[in-house]
Amino acid sequence: MPDRRNEYRTSPPPEPAPEGVSRREFLARVGAAGALAAIAAAGAVALWEPRHFVPGFETPAGLRLPGYAVPAAAGAPALAIAHGMDYDAVVRAAVGALGGIGRFIQKGDVVLLKPNVAFDRPPSLGATTHPETLRAAARLVREAGAARILVADNPINNPVGCFLKSGLTAVA
Repeated sequence: MPDRRNEYRTSPPPEPAPEGVSRREFLARVGAAGALAAIAAAGAVALWEPRHFVPGFETPAGLRLPGYAVPAAAGAPALAIAHGMDYDAVVRAAVGALGGIGRFIQKGDVVLLKPNVAFDRPPSLGATTHPETLRAAARLVREAGAARILVADNPINNPVGCFLKSGLTAVA
């Protein structure tokens, strides 16, 4: 049997490293490429303005809608929290703490109620506005003299399923 112990003890001398780019030259090239990329990006941003693509065409100012914010009542808070299981009493207490329904609704108004109907879940899970809360709010708005009450939302799940399963369709 041949003796292989000596085969691994000697190895050929390492080959010299190939001549390539020095570290200093590499960093200089990377810096120059980065500077060129930054200049190109700045030029692209400067040319991206719409007026450069269509001469004489200015960006329209847009439509300004009137403000519909309800002015704050003297001493009334901006937020009210009410707790309880009697939905009508809870809604009346919360709106009353904000200054009353008259602060928000005038006789003859068309009112949009936007419940949270994001998910296709039953009321017992608490993922959407409880139907009795919507009923209490609509009753309060009707008592304030609203001419018409609309109920709308943009659910995450299928709108028909969300309104049906949450019980809000029946209330609306």
